[in-house]
Amino acid sequence: MIPKEKEEQFSLFATYTILYIHDTACNCIKELEPYIKDKDKETKKIYGALKKRANEHFDKVNNVVSTSINYLADFCSEMDDICYDSMLAYKNALYDTYKEKNLEDCEYYTQVETMRSMVEVANFSAKRILESLKQIIPNVVWLEYYTIPDLVKIANNFADWCYRKTPKDLQIDYVKSGVIEKLHKVSELMVEYKSFDKAYLKALEYERERKKN
Repeated sequence: MIPKEKEEQFSLFATYTILYIHDTACNCIKELEPYIKDKDKETKKIYGALKKRANEHFDKVNNVVSTSINYLADFCSEMDDICYDSMLAYKNALYDTYKEKNLEDCEYYTQVETMRSMVEVANFSAKRILESLKQIIPNVVWLEYYTIPDLVKIANNFADWCYRKTPKDLQIDYVKSGVIEKLHKVSELMVEYKSFDKAYLKALEYERERKKN
């Protein structure tokens, strides 16, 4: 049996981290939209399924946390700032890797892979957080409400469809190119307690300022 205060602390960390990683994944889906306008019908169709899941998630979260939506937005904004440099380094590594392989439309493929990987990170990290937390707080299963189980399959289908036009003999070593290392760095920042604590305290500070005014 853990102290009530610790239980609440763990629950806060799990809740806000799961919300943030899914917010990031869904925003990566939205950021793809400008690149889809001139693509083929099937690309638009699969992307439509992705965008639908992202919008449903945003609506679900907004409905549940409507009274504290500004607080959550502040938290996510602070987390974005914490992860910004690492996320940029990851995207740049992807872009440089594709450029080196002489792929056309490197920016598009970079956005596609960023989206796919962030969906994977959200899904994998949420599972690990929930599995760990269930050991000490059995009723934490309610947090599964904020996950999007079928998003990984759709994201991978979309990426596979996009990559179909790349050369058949294309071989990319994501480890050697440093892409995997940079992905690990950004994913670690997204889910470490230190990041959560810093962003949460800043969000609290902004909330207090709002209440004063």
